[in-house]
Amino acid sequence: MAGFEVNITLDPDRFLAALEDWKIRVGEQTDYAVIEAAEFLKELVQENLARFPHPWAEATPAPEFIGPVGMISGALRDSVTIDFGVIVASGFQGLARGTAKVYPTEVYSRIQELGGWTGTDHMTFIPPRPYFRPMVEEVDTSGPTGIEHIFYDRWRQAQEAVTGLGG
Repeated sequence: MAGFEVNITLDPDRFLAALEDWKIRVGEQTDYAVIEAAEFLKELVQENLARFPHPWAEATPAPEFIGPVGMISGALRDSVTIDFGVIVASGFQGLARGTAKVYPTEVYSRIQELGGWTGTDHMTFIPPRPYFRPMVEEVDTSGPTGIEHIFYDRWRQAQEAVTGLGG
């Protein structure tokens, strides 16, 4: 046993102020993490859509029912976009924390993903060549290069900003 006493005094107001500052910084860093995660996902989808390029006049080398769809012009790949949730209330406008939507906007994106009948009198069947869902299901969420790590790094930055302690 040590032969001395240690007394610690906690200033509750200062402690509560630090917690409030931490909450604000975590919210800000979450916004940045959502943007980074959405960009990460968008890049993966676009890379997936560029796997089977081919000229317009040739049959696609993309495997039916497995995907992804073949790329002729790159329009589907280039149409992948991100919408971030926006809240507007009492004159305030900002990012709705934790929300982002990554999706293609090209009109034929759905039929390429799911397959279906199209053309004059719906006489042409396009087999599904899923490119989005399988990629999202396979994305690394918890590894060192995954989406979870993006949030971990950002939240750690918030903690370091408040405490002054480096990782």
